Amino acid sequence: MNDHIKDRGTKKWTSIMLPEHVKALRELNKELDKVQKPILDEQKIWENEVKLQMA
Repeated sequence: MNDHIKDRGTKKWTSIMLPEHVKALRELNKELDKVQKPILDEQKIWENEVKLQMA
């Protein structure tokens, strides 16, 4: 029974929220899911090129 309550999450509240708030929450979730690309130095770039050539 507790799983059912957890399962509803934000769905339970979206019907009483303003559309602007729902949109803002969706955008926030997108931002939180983003992963930053790593910064590669020349050595790592060279290693990746060698691996690609060997493949």
